[in-house]
Amino acid sequence: MTRKAKLSLADVYARIPEVDCKGLCQESCGPIAMSHDEDHRLQELGVSIPPMVDGVAAIERGEEFWCPALQDGRCNVYDDRPTICRLWGATTSMPCPHGCTSHNALSQRMSFELLALAGRVGGGMASGLANSEEEDSADDHRGPDEHHGDGHDGERRRLLGRYRRALHFRQG
Repeated sequence: MTRKAKLSLADVYARIPEVDCKGLCQESCGPIAMSHDEDHRLQELGVSIPPMVDGVAAIERGEEFWCPALQDGRCNVYDDRPTICRLWGATTSMPCPHGCTSHNALSQRMSFELLALAGRVGGGMASGLANSEEEDSADDHRGPDEHHGDGHDGERRRLLGRYRRALHFRQG
């Protein structure tokens, strides 16, 4: 019997195609979900990104909300950015409006799988959008608004709905 090696966030990141970022999409940098380990790593770098629900609430109140990692319109932690940020432009469902895309873009399903995997290997998702390590891994094959039966599906739907409305309002 062979022992399966433990995955790391670096292993998850290696599965995401590289995107040649032009640094033009800062208007898209808003509230994000990330794993606990990603959040901790950014805090060690001096960047504290509020929980996604707080960012969404600020936008809903009509307040400006931009990612605290942005400095002079560029990501100050680009090499250490969380999974969701790495998926921007690398996923068919999150194309960069400035053409910063990958020739082998991931499907939406694969993106959700990588987000769920990042949550598992990164100590859980801080926002509650992905399953924790203890929950049934079969759920990880669905999008974050398609989970059922884990006790958090209503909360996920409400948060995702608020996020979509807030982004529409902000870009609107």
